[in-house]
Amino acid sequence: MLYFVERVNNMVESKNLCRGKIPRRTFLKGSAAMLALGAAWLEGGFWLSKVTADPGKTANEEVITYGVCRGDCLGHCPMRVHVRDGHLVKTSKLSHPIPEFERICQRGLTHVQRIYAPDRLLHPLRRAGKRGEGKWEQITWEEAIAEICTKWKSYQQEFGPESIAFSDCAGNSAIDSRPYTKRLFNLMGSVRIDNSFDNSFFSGIIDSVGESSWSVGDDERNLLSAKYIFAWGSNLTEAGHVHYAFINKAKDLGAKLIVIDPNYTIAASKADKFVPIRPGTDAVLAMSMLHVAIAEKLTDKEMLERGTVAPFLVKESDGMFLRLSDLGRAEKGAADAIVVRGADGQIGLPSEIAVPVLQGTFEVQGHRVTTAYDLLVERVQEWTPERAAEICDIPAATIRELARMYAKGPTTLCAGYGPDHYANGQQFYYAVMALVLATGQIGRPGAGLNGHAMSSFLENYADIDDIVTPPDGKQGPVINAPLVPEAIKAGKYGDMPLNIKSLYVYDQNLLGNQTHRTAWLEALEHIDLFVVADVTMNDTSRYADIVLPVAHYFETDTYDMSYSGVAVYNAKAVEPLGEAKGDFEIVNMLGCGMGMADKFSLSRDEFFRKALDNEKARAVGLSWEKLKQEGYIYTLKPETPIYMHGAKYEFPTDTKRGEFYRENVAPVADVGKAFDKKREALPCWNPPYEAWQVDVPGFPRSEAAAKYPLVFTSKRPKFRVHTQYSSNPWLLELWKEPVVTFHPHDAEKRGIRTGDVVKIFNDRGYVVVKAAINPANRPGVLVIDHGWQKDDFIDGHYSDLSSNKSDVMVTNNAFFDCVVEAVKQ
Repeated sequence: MLYFVERVNNMVESKNLCRGKIPRRTFLKGSAAMLALGAAWLEGGFWLSKVTADPGKTANEEVITYGVCRGDCLGHCPMRVHVRDGHLVKTSKLSHPIPEFERICQRGLTHVQRIYAPDRLLHPLRRAGKRGEGKWEQITWEEAIAEICTKWKSYQQEFGPESIAFSDCAGNSAIDSRPYTKRLFNLMGSVRIDNSFDNSFFSGIIDSVGESSWSVGDDERNLLSAKYIFAWGSNLTEAGHVHYAFINKAKDLGAKLIVIDPNYTIAASKADKFVPIRPGTDAVLAMSMLHVAIAEKLTDKEMLERGTVAPFLVKESDGMFLRLSDLGRAEKGAADAIVVRGADGQIGLPSEIAVPVLQGTFEVQGHRVTTAYDLLVERVQEWTPERAAEICDIPAATIRELARMYAKGPTTLCAGYGPDHYANGQQFYYAVMALVLATGQIGRPGAGLNGHAMSSFLENYADIDDIVTPPDGKQGPVINAPLVPEAIKAGKYGDMPLNIKSLYVYDQNLLGNQTHRTAWLEALEHIDLFVVADVTMNDTSRYADIVLPVAHYFETDTYDMSYSGVAVYNAKAVEPLGEAKGDFEIVNMLGCGMGMADKFSLSRDEFFRKALDNEKARAVGLSWEKLKQEGYIYTLKPETPIYMHGAKYEFPTDTKRGEFYRENVAPVADVGKAFDKKREALPCWNPPYEAWQVDVPGFPRSEAAAKYPLVFTSKRPKFRVHTQYSSNPWLLELWKEPVVTFHPHDAEKRGIRTGDVVKIFNDRGYVVVKAAINPANRPGVLVIDHGWQKDDFIDGHYSDLSSNKSDVMVTNNAFFDCVVEAVKQ
């Protein structure tokens, strides 16, 4: 539905709506709008088959501009944008001097359908019924901004600046959208809600090896030198298929692909070895593989000595590394450096001790210390392959085989977000990074971190820090999304009072993607003003009080950097449909409405000119003017050296080393909950909160699983990026409705067959969908494809099933830590 309104009473009225002639007080609701407005689009000339040429132009005259598909699937593919007679008609891939980087996927090829989508928002709307009821009235931009800002000012005056909250994700990751909006909430002193997606993944890896211009991994070309590729919790062929070309080529060159996943995925079907693992036990497998590597002397001594914290001495008293100040040798004004011990007992800086000891406990000037490596060895001692086999449901012999392959190398780890989606997710990433570091499978040809989740060229060359964080700003607190619903109802976040009166959501479909949707809906009842800025009407905008229509990527001038190293002038290819505006313009209007016109007067040209006026951009010949003139500039070329994270034993961490031991342990969201610092300083494991279905000595089945025996998970399809593209007609022809899959044993037990309608439920909610039998499922695990919205289900919503419970150390959306039961309808 084209969401100026929501029901069309007759075809004549629908044609008027599509041409912007909407009665100011028309209230519309219902599915009839889809057919009526679809016909109106055809007659109005927005579908390709009905493009009407302008007078004086050749009918097929075509203009090509350039753009970037930037819904943050970790592809960010640059592309050619084809326009005829003022209408977008197709997209095509942009050439690249490195052939493997020349790519575009089926989503990128369907932007015509997205820009002219049936659910496209074209005008500002005000809710005219109950939230979620779908009754709207069209209002002007002036009315929308005035109403929002008048209420915001009153909330600020009565309840303080933190009564207004902003929430975002990565629906449009160009710098004029999500980053620029920070200027507004930083100057307002508002609360920012961290979306808390993939926090476990990034916490575990960044804490261990840091991040660089290639995210946490290597230049993708380094994959081509690998002999073993471990795709761990990553369905690369579906979720990262533009990156999978490198794996395919590596396989052609002789690399072996090992896939570790609970389910037999498409990636698993391409593997040389598939290892089905019990959900939520990946950390145990990684620690057991490390146990084998240590026991069989397969570790890399030079990497441990020179590239990791292994020789650092940990004080028994406080868990901190021994430093010069502990020995009374710190010099005023100099760094308080960490020291190591030589075999002769000498204590000195790492640069002074050629061969530091890796193991041992010592007394050093009254401090009892143990090497960090000895603590790691002790920690993984319990995880023998036999013990891990009980936990992971993987034979001990297979665990030994995996460890030997990994240590032999050169091995590339392609870890995905699968393990991240359990409440204990961060434990896997800390554990697997300890394995990577100890075996030295990082920082050299073919050895490192790669794949769609770990390796994307993120060097943006834009510097907007002084713009988005102005010195006169009043930066408010950041709170984590899974904790927000309860905090709103309780009126406090940890010990901090919280009284949010207005929530502004942009660049994300919050109610379509956050866990425990029902909790969010309850929390919204405590919010006075809910504002959503989006391109389409979706699960979140349906509940808004005011909806602001946002321009599509190709309807504004933008600079963006593709993840294949192409700087692109994303020119305005077509005019915004209806009254849609870019996020940049919306932010400026809101800033002016809040009485800060002097701080929101930048034009797009001025913004991008400032952003690219820096030494880093100049070093690669990049400026806004040059980019507008040339269209795109390659910053990665065939002669560009292949970046290898951790090369020469150097890591972008505080210690400049790989850190499998963390001395400064702290929760991602500190809300006053107790934790065991000594335990969390090293890799560790505890079962998932809910998705633990078995009784194993020391780890009894969860209470939730005793009541609801099926683990409920989702998979990333080729046809959507989360809920983006979910209404795309072309892609819906390929996958038209959600389907939940059962292992044959689970289906037979419940009398379910392919095509049956089933209800999936737990104490939080339910969803009604069609079922299919799939022996690729792990027994006891249900799988549904990710990215559907409420209207796609027969009833209910799959996000109503999930829990927002997080681990105390990392607040994260644990989508898979969820158990359910299923019944045939």
